[in-house]
Amino acid sequence: MRLAAVVILMCAMIPHAWSQGPVVTEPVAPFQPWLEATAIMQPWSLERTEALVEDRDVWIPRLKEMGFEAVSFIPGPGDIKPNYPTEVLRAAVDDYHAAGMKFIMYWSIMHVGHHDTWHTVAGKRPDWWQRDAEGGTIDIYGDKWLCPSTGALDYTIELGIQLARDLAADAVMLDNQEFYWTDTGGTGYCEGCQAKFRADMRADLGDDRLREMGLDPEALRCPLPDEPLYPRWVDWRYRVWREATDTFRTRLREAIPGIVLTANTQYKYKWPLAVTEIIKGEDLLFSESKNQLGPVMSWKLAYGRALADGKPIWNYVDTWVGGDLTAMRPPEEIYNRVCTSLAWNTSPWLVGYGLVTRQPAFRWVRSDYGSEGRGSWVRAEGEGPDGSTAVRLTGDGAVRIGISHQPFPAVEAGQRFSFRCRYRVADMTTGLPRVRITFVDAKHKAPAGEPYVFFADGAADVVGWHELVLDDIVAPEGAEVVNVEPSLWAADGSVWFDDIQFIRDGETVLENGDFELTADGAAGGSRDALASCLLFQREHRELYTAATLYADVGVFTSRHSADFGYEYARYSSGSIQALLSAHIPFELVLEDQLTLDRLAKYRVLIAPVASCLTDEQIRVLADYARSGGSLIFTGRTAMADAYNADRDTDLLAELLGAGRSRPHLGEVLRCRRPHTVLRRGEVDGRWSADSRRGRR
Repeated sequence: MRLAAVVILMCAMIPHAWSQGPVVTEPVAPFQPWLEATAIMQPWSLERTEALVEDRDVWIPRLKEMGFEAVSFIPGPGDIKPNYPTEVLRAAVDDYHAAGMKFIMYWSIMHVGHHDTWHTVAGKRPDWWQRDAEGGTIDIYGDKWLCPSTGALDYTIELGIQLARDLAADAVMLDNQEFYWTDTGGTGYCEGCQAKFRADMRADLGDDRLREMGLDPEALRCPLPDEPLYPRWVDWRYRVWREATDTFRTRLREAIPGIVLTANTQYKYKWPLAVTEIIKGEDLLFSESKNQLGPVMSWKLAYGRALADGKPIWNYVDTWVGGDLTAMRPPEEIYNRVCTSLAWNTSPWLVGYGLVTRQPAFRWVRSDYGSEGRGSWVRAEGEGPDGSTAVRLTGDGAVRIGISHQPFPAVEAGQRFSFRCRYRVADMTTGLPRVRITFVDAKHKAPAGEPYVFFADGAADVVGWHELVLDDIVAPEGAEVVNVEPSLWAADGSVWFDDIQFIRDGETVLENGDFELTADGAAGGSRDALASCLLFQREHRELYTAATLYADVGVFTSRHSADFGYEYARYSSGSIQALLSAHIPFELVLEDQLTLDRLAKYRVLIAPVASCLTDEQIRVLADYARSGGSLIFTGRTAMADAYNADRDTDLLAELLGAGRSRPHLGEVLRCRRPHTVLRRGEVDGRWSADSRRGRR
């Protein structure tokens, strides 16, 4: 028998997307307990993926010991190195499965999961591109984003199913499941969108209604702002992604019974992404909270819990230092992010930056120039001068490999530097030991000024330890960072480097230039903090499975008030923060959740600045108050229709038989909005209204 836990949470969230078109029907599937309480590791690119694939005999037990129970890989070939063939990745997946871990396949509709075929179809099918009203496109990540209203949807579904089968995936995560925007405005104007919008509006409104609006049903196109149907087009974009997600899940489940689908959504963003209805086509919600601190993450996860509406939530949080992918945050910051995620009953999804490494020494990573595995580097204890630790680079034949300090130290144009290090060589018959110092701009491109590359060369035929020195190094115009790179330069044999210094104003700007600190050792405290969080979830799974959110205060958040009334971004953070600060358990209620049956659980319902409501929504609020609930609303709540057209009458006040004081514009701009509290009189059962002036 499963133990049902009642979790007291403080929930916040924004109104849900407008329900239009056919209702999405969820596929029937057996309950899968691992979805509710798990920890996922996603190694993103290069050494992180190499470690979890090539060194999996070390990393599988290590991940399990830390509390991870699932991994996510990107199928190749594609943009994200190391680009393993399917058979290599499948062998790794089989080993993770044998250890009892799950595999989640990274995929996407809008960029084909970074797969090489993205560039093929993007080049051949411009009719599949996301477009704005002027035909503009999105090319973030290197090529045109694809639109789900086109044949791109079928293409990515079929290829995704094939790869999910080949890799024995337990789940598929669709990244960037969204429209995007250009300088012109939101996308959703490609010919595929034009045809789908036309068909959907004719089905929803009917040709006669469209003609009454002065529109030709057969020539209908996606509208521009201030044109008829523009608000409906904004709503319709949510529907596009909802239906595309549901189509993907339905076909995926038909092909691979029991497989799970989720989609990474930035649901805190405003309407151009059109993501808040996607959950209707998913098995669980993927929330990208990333680097948000605990209080702000709480706002978003409260909103996410309302969106999920009972489905599990995976929460992507970062644990690495911003701008430095080699280091983990200090333990207190790890606790802040991961414990907040756990407190909201969500499973942490972590990227391997700073945690998963194949590098021997802290702050130093390998730079490889086509050595094809014929070069290596190690942190060599006892092999430095006087028995110290050094770094040893070795080439099998003439190769060019090096190590590079990460992150690149920041510099300013005109600053002067000097370089010092010690080196020795052995068995070198070709090439030379060389240190290359390269100044680049913020995009790691050549700066405006010259020279921007400097070399300090050693000799290949010397015995014992020697010193390399280079003075009068000046950062050129446009330089913002510098790459200090000791290397084997088209050389064989071995070279040792130690005591590496890049000196400015008498101090070196490099860390761990003596290589005494291991990569693992630097992250020890942070890694232990992370493991303690993940193991708590695993060891107390009863707290996280079949959990029910407890709250007798509801906060109604209106997506239409955000999209058309511009009352707040996605939810009223002020009301949410006040409840969190007062330690009052609450949960958010979305537009499509606003029913009298749903509201019956709340003693109090707060409707902060819910200006854009339908007649039916206003009636539900009034019925809730008349049935004994306490209704608190602020600002222009219920003063406009769903698309922000002012109402001729105050329907909410009429239904409740009580008036309200109306703010004048100056008070609104000064954020001094009155609020009205309506409650049942304790003596005569009649309604009374108290109006109070809000404070700054």
